[in-house]
Amino acid sequence: MTKSLLAIIIIAAVALAGCTGERHNRAFDGLDSIAETSPGVAVARLDSLCGVLPGLNRADSAYCAMVRLKAGLAAGLVPQSDSEALSLVDFYENELDFELLDDAYYTAAAVYHAMGNDAVAMDYLSSAMVNAHGADTLLMLRSQLMAGRIYLRNRMVGSADSVFRAVSASSVGRANRLVAASAIGGMGDVAYSRGRADSACHHYREALRLVPGNDGGSLAASLRCRLAEACVASGDTAAARRLLLQARAAATPALKPRLALAEGFLLEAEGRADMALLRYGEAAAGGDAATLSAAYGRMAAVYGGRGDGHKAADCAARCVALADSLAASVSAVGVGGVANGRWAERRELESFFKELCFDYFTEIWLYVVSAIALVTFVGFRAFLSHRRQQMHQKEVRHKYQRLRAGWPPTRPRHNGAGTA
Repeated sequence: MTKSLLAIIIIAAVALAGCTGERHNRAFDGLDSIAETSPGVAVARLDSLCGVLPGLNRADSAYCAMVRLKAGLAAGLVPQSDSEALSLVDFYENELDFELLDDAYYTAAAVYHAMGNDAVAMDYLSSAMVNAHGADTLLMLRSQLMAGRIYLRNRMVGSADSVFRAVSASSVGRANRLVAASAIGGMGDVAYSRGRADSACHHYREALRLVPGNDGGSLAASLRCRLAEACVASGDTAAARRLLLQARAAATPALKPRLALAEGFLLEAEGRADMALLRYGEAAAGGDAATLSAAYGRMAAVYGGRGDGHKAADCAARCVALADSLAASVSAVGVGGVANGRWAERRELESFFKELCFDYFTEIWLYVVSAIALVTFVGFRAFLSHRRQQMHQKEVRHKYQRLRAGWPPTRPRHNGAGTA
């Protein structure tokens, strides 16, 4: 029986070790969230920790890579490849680390969104949102904000408006000023896309008021750029010029095409068409599809106003081609934000992993409970046996004491009347 108990304990220990993957050092906790708001601070802390912590394992390396990737995205750097994001997803899927797997999905979505592939971005984003624990967590809200930006970039204005309003109304969204500012800024984008410049200005100013001083540098620059466009549309070019000067001082590489578009819009409103065309050219040189489409549309209008029909037609054709690509992207993303077939396969894979891990832990607990029951039974039997042995020894000792107390036996006395 002792050998059986030992075998059960060994099997349970091996099963537990096989189901528990590597985990990163807890000293790194929180850096992935800081990377989205203060990328420079996150990278500096990461470098200092890597310098003092000995023997980093694979989980530490993966977590550090995710922090650096998030920091680069927050700083406006567009990845040249998706390989690093995919390697993170593969690592956390293989390690069954569901705590960080959702974060890896979100990071992969951010990479594809920055690279302009919104259909695949929504694929990974859907996985992150389905897995997120609770509808009011920061990961869920950030995922919804990215979904809103994808909807808006793909001209799904109604869906974007619903998402931004839901995020701004949530309790966590109201408590987190950066999330609240992003959501209200998105509501301003929706209003501006619908031609309501005054309403857009109101939302942008409210969002700017909420932006944290130390954590919202790139967001503040983006909001100022968008507010400047709305001010030009509403006729306040002086305010637009002040805002664009402030935005240019803190513009990230990813924001510069949009900034150039806004400056071109201001210059065109001031009647400086040549300078406006230069700015529109800068916007068309490095912007995303929506920015390029807007830039070529404005260039077509400027050339058309000058009577240059050939250039106006060329710019208009490019604008239409980009609009068609956006329409194709809309059909790929889907009206309800439902991911494509790859999403279903990924959900099936996640479900398999969770069931596998559940089966492992169920088996482990069966072994543990069996071992505890066996130990309890053996211990109880040993206790009863020891108790019986103690009672027997006590009884033998008592009998021995009684015999010893009556030894040697006393002879019966006679009264002397026995013989004549």
